[in-house]
Amino acid sequence: MARFLLPRGFPSGLGARLLCLMAAAPWTVPVVAAERVAIPGYDVQAGAQYRYRVQKTTETDMSSWPGAPATAPVLMRGDFLLSTTVLTRDDTGLRMRWDLSADLPANATGGAGAYPLNALYGGTLAAYGLRQLEIDTDPTGTPTAVPGADAIIATLERALTATGPGGAVAPPDSAARRALATIKANPLAIVGVLVPESATLALAQSSQASAFAVGEEWTVPGSEDIRGVRIATATTWRLDAYDPASRRATFSARLAYDQGAFRQSQRATIDAMVATLGERAKSLTDAQWARIRDAEKQRAMRFVISTRDGATVEALESMTISVGGMTMTSAWHIWRDDQPPLLPAPPAWNAAAPDGLGRDAQPATGR
Repeated sequence: MARFLLPRGFPSGLGARLLCLMAAAPWTVPVVAAERVAIPGYDVQAGAQYRYRVQKTTETDMSSWPGAPATAPVLMRGDFLLSTTVLTRDDTGLRMRWDLSADLPANATGGAGAYPLNALYGGTLAAYGLRQLEIDTDPTGTPTAVPGADAIIATLERALTATGPGGAVAPPDSAARRALATIKANPLAIVGVLVPESATLALAQSSQASAFAVGEEWTVPGSEDIRGVRIATATTWRLDAYDPASRRATFSARLAYDQGAFRQSQRATIDAMVATLGERAKSLTDAQWARIRDAEKQRAMRFVISTRDGATVEALESMTISVGGMTMTSAWHIWRDDQPPLLPAPPAWNAAAPDGLGRDAQPATGR
């Protein structure tokens, strides 16, 4: 089974995309558990064009932080319409062009103020000076390189060195400068900022045909590099259902992380957060210290795969990261807009709409 359903993603830190657990699929299919479902290798040809709807939610919960007011988590939403074109394909992989936009889809409900993540993404696109991004991938669609990365980095550097009102420039420890340092060290991180959907869609696409029984589970070992710490992972996959009428198969996956290694990767962040407590640290209880010193990461995904061409036509991904008593969650739902989605919206999607950007929002962090 060549590169099928492997946990391929980008390094994730405190500010990476984050979780809410998935609800069960609201549909059933007439396939018995013993029946095997054939999934073809990913087969997309040069010239193919697709549009994707992307709905995302992020939540930040500071209620466990000492002295924080007992308020509800801060919720932000985003609603996007992106498109991609396969420019070339050969035995080594594909070159794809993504058209990027922060504009709300025409049928989005509510005004722009209900979707602050769109405004943040608009700021990101302006900083990068881009409306399109070309990506090289392997045969599964997994990003491997960004043609023109040097020019993108040069644009970011010019933006950061430009003086603002009163001669102000971005401080050395700003989120924008940290993002630039990350991209210079690994230009592929540009994809994670501007179009992370490309990697999510590729996660369940295979370079070769495979067959699975409905209900079958298997586990794939892997690892993620987070802030210089290699963290072992184990991804448990399952074929949940198959609908022969629409020829779509639904898979689920749940990642388990070596939590001890993850805590190690977040140690510097936790120490920095503790340093902000000052005199308050002296009054903390043992239970409060335990929460502050702890860190945990969880990730869950669902994919709808076409058995016509092995392509992901819908994905629902979520992550939760808890660090230093602060919990950040995010979920995003991606589907091709030429067919109705089968999976549910992110759990927080229908919560009360936010009324503006978060106090510490950073447009350089993308979606």
